[in-house]
Amino acid sequence: MNSITHGFGVFLSLVGGFTLAHDAQGYPRRHQWGIGIYVFSLVALFMSSTLCHSFTFMKKTGMIFQIFDHAAIYLLIAGTYTPLCFVNLSSSSWTGTILASILWSLALIGMTGSFFQAELKFELVLYVTMGWLAVFTGYEIVESLPPEALMLLVLGGLAYTGGIYFFIIGIKKPSHHVIWHIFVIIGATFHFFAIREAIFHKGPLHWN
Repeated sequence: MNSITHGFGVFLSLVGGFTLAHDAQGYPRRHQWGIGIYVFSLVALFMSSTLCHSFTFMKKTGMIFQIFDHAAIYLLIAGTYTPLCFVNLSSSSWTGTILASILWSLALIGMTGSFFQAELKFELVLYVTMGWLAVFTGYEIVESLPPEALMLLVLGGLAYTGGIYFFIIGIKKPSHHVIWHIFVIIGATFHFFAIREAIFHKGPLHWN
């Protein structure tokens, strides 16, 4: 079931990626690069998770994909903020550049830790810290994003954060891990629409 849920996530991320790529046509390079990085990180997250749970019966192979699975979370967090940093937060100040630099530095630290099998507590703290780091930009992120995009961004963050409970419970009760996957899909969906609204001013019902 775990591989099926995030296998569905791969499908959704590819469909969403093609949609954003179409939206980005005719926009400046910073829009296209930001969207490209985000889509890559989104597909990488769901793909690595699907492979990780598909090869659990092969101990060594499963362990390798588990490393990539944990590393991809850092990649997605930084990747999700990247288009917002490139486009919205960089329009009038250096905030976007600074935030992106900090996020990608933390992502590099986190991914390195994953390859050396860092403790789970360290990973969870770093995930949450990175995910809510934009709060420290203060009122600037509120001013730089459309209200709908800001609301969707917060809802996505709450979904991811709330799902951590089931991730932890799932360590001892594996049946709960699939609930964590559902929260991840919900969070990713909120953030997809947040980015589409923030970058292209197209809400969830705008598909042309």
